[in-house]
Amino acid sequence: MPCGDQHYLGQFDGHSCYALDLPEGTVAPAGMAFEGLRKVYGRLDEDLFWLAARAVQIKEPLTTALRP
Repeated sequence: MPCGDQHYLGQFDGHSCYALDLPEGTVAPAGMAFEGLRKVYGRLDEDLFWLAARAVQIKEPLTTALRP
């Protein structure tokens, strides 16, 4: 899957985790889906949810600041 900038978030359950910039229109791999934080709240383990929230905090200001 092509991606732009990668930001290392740390380890979670023995796996390296990154926040990625994906090109608009990127399709999730088969059997997966891209979903917002509100939609996954309560469905993810609390630690994984907060890792995802941190990824959004890192990436959102960059993409918002770059919009025309």
